[in-house]
Amino acid sequence: MVSFVIGLNQTNQLPTMLQLLVLCLLSVSASANFGGLSEEKPANLEVTHLAKAVYPEVSSSVGETQVFQPISYKTQVVAGTNYFVKVKVSDTDYLHLRIFLPLGTTLHNLGEGEHMPELVAIETGHQQEDPIEYFQTSTVTKSA
Repeated sequence: MVSFVIGLNQTNQLPTMLQLLVLCLLSVSASANFGGLSEEKPANLEVTHLAKAVYPEVSSSVGETQVFQPISYKTQVVAGTNYFVKVKVSDTDYLHLRIFLPLGTTLHNLGEGEHMPELVAIETGHQQEDPIEYFQTSTVTKSA
């Protein structure tokens, strides 16, 4: 984390709004990981709602599942947010989902108008210990 000390400038005046804005932006960019994946976190209520919202698309791609329980997730800040979600679908099998959520979408307006989560990609064949990593396209293997 970067810390800044704001003091009087050479003419003993307080910093201008522009100077404060630059300092704020530097502080945010130093602590944010724009474009990269966040640390893995346990699934929360928001992630559970997102995963359940895209379940119809998931089941049409991989078939019905015994269970559908989000376990953990990572996020990626883009022009919105990509959620990479590990989902338990049986005693031993896990999926990784990539779900895009447009800017301005919250639990309160999820599914309204332009605030629809989009299932971008699915990876099958994962186990509980597999880390969540960035993926761009689906790798779906249907069981015979």
